[in-house]
Amino acid sequence: MKNTGNADLVISAVGSPTDFPQTNTCTSAAVPADQTCTITVKFAPTAAGQRNVLLTITDNGISGQEQVFMSGTGFGASVFQRLSANMSSAPSVASSGPSRLDVVARGQDMALYYQYSTDGGLNWNGWNRIPANMTSAPAVTSSQPGRVDVVARGSDNALYYTYTIDNGAHWVYWQRIAANTTSAPAVTSSAAGRIDLVVRGTDNALYYTYTTDGGAHWVYWQRIAATVTADPSITSWGGRLDAFVRGTDNALYHTWSTDGGKTWAYWQRISANMAAGPASATWGQGRLDVFAVGRDSNTYHTWSTDGATTWHYWELVGGFPLSSNAAAVSRSAYHVDLFGRGPDKALDYDYLNPF
Repeated sequence: MKNTGNADLVISAVGSPTDFPQTNTCTSAAVPADQTCTITVKFAPTAAGQRNVLLTITDNGISGQEQVFMSGTGFGASVFQRLSANMSSAPSVASSGPSRLDVVARGQDMALYYQYSTDGGLNWNGWNRIPANMTSAPAVTSSQPGRVDVVARGSDNALYYTYTIDNGAHWVYWQRIAANTTSAPAVTSSAAGRIDLVVRGTDNALYYTYTTDGGAHWVYWQRIAATVTADPSITSWGGRLDAFVRGTDNALYHTWSTDGGKTWAYWQRISANMAAGPASATWGQGRLDVFAVGRDSNTYHTWSTDGATTWHYWELVGGFPLSSNAAAVSRSAYHVDLFGRGPDKALDYDYLNPF
């Protein structure tokens, strides 16, 4: 706010409308002529829906009061479910068909457990055990309609891969992917029959590999220079790969590849204070949705509609405290399905629509 007059501007009060908290440097001292002070407003919705408010500034100017119109849309949940479980890791989620949700998590016995819904999360089939001895949360994607692909870290720190094509009734024998990893993997499918995978190495850099033959062969690991401090996330749209990690300052960092993982863009920093690794999803050209658990154990959401050129300010996803990383997938345009391990180790699920 700039003082365009000839005398000192005295600002006695700056309002804080509901869901728009503010801080300022204006009320602590008079603002001399031709000088400025700063009012910083955040949008922190406590529920879903549109907000339209006026920010009121009281001063000794001619009008005695200035008003600024502000608006925002809260990203809210339309459905909340708690699915019975006793998970020892974060879940992972994919969508292998229309209205389909496929969820995998690690149990207390270190095996993996799988369940699915064919009606957008209204009903679930119940957990199916996948024998294993895994030391990380699993990662799941769908490389073909009706196929569910799962990767997790084994006790030797290598990665192991399996898949099902019959709703989890049968899983192929675990295939070992040679590696020495220090995080859970993250997977996506950037093209039919292709699986793209990232994971943190022992040097805390990010490593990338992929397969185009259903997991029979994986290309040699490519190193992406970074210092990663939590489990990574990866998603894809239009053949592009977008990877997200937490850095040493607990901020969110983003890189992307438009040539199938041969080259990666320089890391983009997105301000945050994350307590865990991110989750990412996409439902259209240029659209990216990222979720992260904050220091207060609540879940926060940011998104981009222009391929990560700009990002919206973090918004609170109300009523969704987690004890693990979040997991997210989009099964159709304008929809994001959000999962996580709740404080009681059960599986929490929200069907989200920000519009």
